[in-house]
Amino acid sequence: MSFLAQALSRVKPSATIAVTQKARDLKAQGREVVSLSVGEPDFDTPEHIRHAAKLAIDRGETRYTPVLGIPELREAVAKKFQRENGLAYKSSDWLRYAVELPFLCIQKWKMGSSFSLRL
Repeated sequence: MSFLAQALSRVKPSATIAVTQKARDLKAQGREVVSLSVGEPDFDTPEHIRHAAKLAIDRGETRYTPVLGIPELREAVAKKFQRENGLAYKSSDWLRYAVELPFLCIQKWKMGSSFSLRL
């Protein structure tokens, strides 16, 4: 067995994906399941979001974003929290990050404070 094959044989399946599959299997059996495994909503993506995504693809926005996130998105998040929640943040207070698992999250980030991401 090659080195790569040996290394890959030691890789364990993702527990998150396994739980998601279990929920799908139970639903297929007619069981009522509320799966909280991967944060996937139980509704289709709204039309206005699908439309915006299609326009972004047509504009060529198909590459990875900057490490700290799209500046306009960071500014929009700050404005949203001011407008809807009365919270005054600057766009530089936010770090938007995507990870390889199937979710996208926005995390408040301040220099000097710690934060963690639990998978």
